[in-house]
Amino acid sequence: MHEIINKISNLTLNTTEEEVYESLSELKSAIIQNGDISKSILGNYNLLKSFENYSNESEQNALMVCEIIEFCLSNLVLQDQNSFVTIEQILNINCFTRIAIRKLQKDCNEISKFVPKSTILLIINCLKSPQVQIGPPSIELLENFLSNEFLDDADIKRELNSCTEVNQSEIKCRIYDVAVALASKGFSYFEKTRFILEKIINELNTNDSDILLQMNLLEILQGLCAQDYGLNYLEEKGVLQNLARKIQTLNENPLISLLIPSLMKFFSTVASAFPQKIYNNYSPLIDLLFECLMNDEDSTLFYAALDTLGSITKYDDGKRSMDATFGEQICHVLSKIYQSITNYPSEIKVRAFQCLENVFYTDDNEPINNQIAYISRKWLQSIFATPNSFSTLLNYCNMPFDDILLSAFSFLKSIVKHEFGQKKVAETGGFFEFLLNRKPGTIFEVKQKRYEVIEILAKSNEFNANQIALFNKYVREGPNFVEPMSQIDFEPS
Repeated sequence: MHEIINKISNLTLNTTEEEVYESLSELKSAIIQNGDISKSILGNYNLLKSFENYSNESEQNALMVCEIIEFCLSNLVLQDQNSFVTIEQILNINCFTRIAIRKLQKDCNEISKFVPKSTILLIINCLKSPQVQIGPPSIELLENFLSNEFLDDADIKRELNSCTEVNQSEIKCRIYDVAVALASKGFSYFEKTRFILEKIINELNTNDSDILLQMNLLEILQGLCAQDYGLNYLEEKGVLQNLARKIQTLNENPLISLLIPSLMKFFSTVASAFPQKIYNNYSPLIDLLFECLMNDEDSTLFYAALDTLGSITKYDDGKRSMDATFGEQICHVLSKIYQSITNYPSEIKVRAFQCLENVFYTDDNEPINNQIAYISRKWLQSIFATPNSFSTLLNYCNMPFDDILLSAFSFLKSIVKHEFGQKKVAETGGFFEFLLNRKPGTIFEVKQKRYEVIEILAKSNEFNANQIALFNKYVREGPNFVEPMSQIDFEPS
């Protein structure tokens, strides 16, 4: 074994690529036969540097060297100081860094509590790498490895801070991602990452001309919005107020229109956790939301608006706040969305049904309280106010496109949880028979959703005894039941 290692280490500059490849192949075969050799290879820094040189000579040799390193690392157990010294050596060799990062990703959960400071410093430096196999994966590693204790360390803080001072937005956003993810873990983490959070807010408030950076920062900051301390901090820093002002200057600055989808997503995250704060303090956002929903010419804005409406009205507090503050407008908007579905292209049809499904969402395991039942009935009445409007839903549930079928059935399930929806199914001609028809060729997800609808209706008081019996028979048979083929006997001629 040592002969092979010495042979590779002593290859001269005059050695041909083919001879190098032959020696590397010989070494790879030896490792496969005896995994214990891996330790000798990884512990030989001169050999690793030789590998680096060979990998620069040809693509064939580079692939072989990387296979050898990857195989050796698969045999390395990261459990003590020496093993981390080994992984640090690999991290320090540019052509092998991505392999070391993959190894750390694979072992992340097992080693997160005892990764040494020296390894973490190298991973922070990896955030600056232009390679997608190194920079982005380092974000997740740091989110797992950076404990409260490490965030108190001066060297760690200095290295983290250095990432915010580079002149590349992509790299700065990586460290911002790490900081917000850590701050979202708890108040103590939040306190120790404020020195980076301050920089994010400064970028957001001063870099108005860099729309792409603004979009990325809004995406990153969403992680803070679900915690009360995070949202309070953003309000104290004037972030929400500044964003609301940007919405109001939409007509003065056309570039702001590019930010609208990101702004909606950001505020919908806030509204999901703290609905009253948005409805009471930032009503211009809701006005903009309604405007985008009523004017569906810009598909990007319309997509964002549909997702936002579904998000902010999904849970009970959001429904209550919407009804109390924008009761008349929301009825008008919901009616417009449903009535216009027929004119939308397929992708927007699906998005619209998903939005409406969320609007009428209720927890399967919780009874619907009277206030939510009242609000939902009012909204459903506005959607199905015109004659035959519920029959239109039957048509959507019978379309030959799986994505539309599934989204339409999901919407149907959300409304049959309400008494109004059950009545509509019962009184709409052909709907009962349609539900019981086990249509061949339907994908499993649609069969399952149809089954869940029937399971709900089987407990309804809106159907007669015979209909309930047929519903219960369907439930007993399950979603995938296939009617047996009837056999016809022929007499011999």
